[in-house]
Amino acid sequence: MRISVEDLSTTPTTCYSRQPSTATLATTATTTTTTNNDTMTKSKRALVKNKTVERAKPSSQHIMKTKHLCRLSTVPKRAHLRCYLPQSSRSVLFCALVFLSVFISDSLVFAVHVDESTNHIYPVSKHSYKSFHSKDNINKHHSNGPHHAKHKSPLKVFFASGESEDDLPVCSPNSVCNKIDIYGSPWVEKQCRCPSGMSSCSMSTHSRDGRTIVDRTRLLKTCEPVRHFKRCKFFKDITSTVITYPDNSTQQIMHCKCPKNSVSYLIKRHAYQTDQGTGFQYSFACSPQTKIRCQRKEPCQLFSVRKDVTRPEAEEVTTNALCQCSHRKKCPKHHLDVGVIPGKIYSEDSLRTYSAYCM
Repeated sequence: MRISVEDLSTTPTTCYSRQPSTATLATTATTTTTTNNDTMTKSKRALVKNKTVERAKPSSQHIMKTKHLCRLSTVPKRAHLRCYLPQSSRSVLFCALVFLSVFISDSLVFAVHVDESTNHIYPVSKHSYKSFHSKDNINKHHSNGPHHAKHKSPLKVFFASGESEDDLPVCSPNSVCNKIDIYGSPWVEKQCRCPSGMSSCSMSTHSRDGRTIVDRTRLLKTCEPVRHFKRCKFFKDITSTVITYPDNSTQQIMHCKCPKNSVSYLIKRHAYQTDQGTGFQYSFACSPQTKIRCQRKEPCQLFSVRKDVTRPEAEEVTTNALCQCSHRKKCPKHHLDVGVIPGKIYSEDSLRTYSAYCM
């Protein structure tokens, strides 16, 4: 069957569009709205969760601020402390400070209300002060230890000439009036008596009386205050001169005092003749203490022990440091200690040497 053009133009044509109906549109709209609401709810929940996580995790700036808790900022005429702490941390810090202050106050109250004899905070009464500072307690306190026990015994007194202080000559200017030896059991040699109008010569075993020059294990006492003596120069100035007379009397004259951490050494020995016999004059200079380390099998110190026939109970010992021992070893300080070997004997001067080695 053939259809002509006219037929096509006159035949009604039915067209089916793909647009949904009204009911379909309503159902679709409802479904879309529900889906969108669910999606928005999930996104809001995720957003809230992300914000919570962000609040839980501290930022880098917050970490830096909490690491440096407090920073001192200076304001003109005023300085205050600016703290970067969250509110909860400030509360915890405040509670900790309150607890600490209460604890300290309780501790102080406990410390104050204890026995006054064992607490220095408690005010000491006059009776307890006098009883604590009595002579018996002071002597008992100072007698503890071998050093104080050694010097507790009275000094053995010897006279350079004569048998009493009246037999001594009057001291010349800058002369040593008393020579106290504290190497072993302390003893004193009185060489002269101070002129009239001056205080008597000191016999104290302490070196801080203003009239003492320390020379190794000897305390040289003078009539004049030692502050008037100038300071010696190393190896150049003569610090003292010792004169021995034919009658065995001795005179020592001070010229200057050696600096700290230095020792005197014999620089010159001169013999002279008199009608009574032969005398000697010794000159001493100052030298800094050695800082050289001792080598293996090398003596660290030399002892020169002189015994006087007229004083058998007193020994005159001169020490000379040769080098310093290593950190783990020590040099003997007495010629009878372990590590000391006897040396040569000089019969002329009644002298014997001892060599000490690091132990």
